[in-house]
Amino acid sequence: MLKIKAEPLDGQGMILLLVFQGEKLFETSVRSPRDGEVAFVWLNRADEKTIQYVLGDLYHCHPLVVEDCLHMGQRPKLDVYPDHAYIPFFWVTMDWDLDEMAVVFGAQFIVVLTDSDVPYLAGFEEELKRDAQRMQSTEHILYALLDHCTDNYLLVVDTIEDQITDMETKIYDDPFTQIGGDVLSLKRKLHNLRRIFTEERNVVGGLMHAQFPFTTEDTVAYFADVFDHLNRVVDTVDAFRDSLTGLLGLQTSLKADRMNKVMKTLTVVATFFLPASFIVGLYGINVKGVPEYTWKYGYEWVWTLLIVSTVALWWFFKKKKWF
Repeated sequence: MLKIKAEPLDGQGMILLLVFQGEKLFETSVRSPRDGEVAFVWLNRADEKTIQYVLGDLYHCHPLVVEDCLHMGQRPKLDVYPDHAYIPFFWVTMDWDLDEMAVVFGAQFIVVLTDSDVPYLAGFEEELKRDAQRMQSTEHILYALLDHCTDNYLLVVDTIEDQITDMETKIYDDPFTQIGGDVLSLKRKLHNLRRIFTEERNVVGGLMHAQFPFTTEDTVAYFADVFDHLNRVVDTVDAFRDSLTGLLGLQTSLKADRMNKVMKTLTVVATFFLPASFIVGLYGINVKGVPEYTWKYGYEWVWTLLIVSTVALWWFFKKKKWF
């Protein structure tokens, strides 16, 4: 295996080249792999001249592949040519942003192009250096790269689950919390992630196909594992989308329930004052002929009626379990 430190080509772009040959690690300049060698090339923030040189001149890739790599922003797909294939794949950051990487590979080489800082590929490079057997073929390198990405998807999904749980807690604590905007924003992100994951699942399914020229039966089981991970991620994202839809319905229900409790409380309080209002209104008509006006204990009699009617009403509500 050959190791080259990241170095610029004509001052533009950073290139990392690793070449596997037998069990050994060699260091060399950027070149095409010789017989018995497998090359891993990482182009980070490379300019058009560098991409054209590496893909077009060194590895003789199809002009359409070179054009797609020059214009990043492709959707996940699997383009197969006679001596190489092209896959746009994505890394998802912990902030749920998408970093695209273009993967071009053939029987003896695999080239990964990125247009942003990608610390995950630096970690992937270290893994290849620690375990040179991962570079025994391009299909093993491709599996390790895709597996690295899909394992990260599971971690990202866990963070989404935590945020949904936090939203549920906020809604239960305060149904009137302003959370609708966050829910809709997260639903849009999940929709975008699901589209990417679904298309990547189709790509991995194509890698497992018997007619695909750059994989063997030995690695189909490995790609099946990646396929299973993507299935789990897609199913989980679908469940989260349903949960977010349910959150808005839950908030509406809790709001209505909270309002019902408030209205019930106000109704009970108002009802307690109904008998008192009637009694006070009756003895406040200020007309002649009301016998209680001349009673010695008329004032005490009115207060007794007020208290008894209120206690009787309270007992009736308590018996009906209305509060």
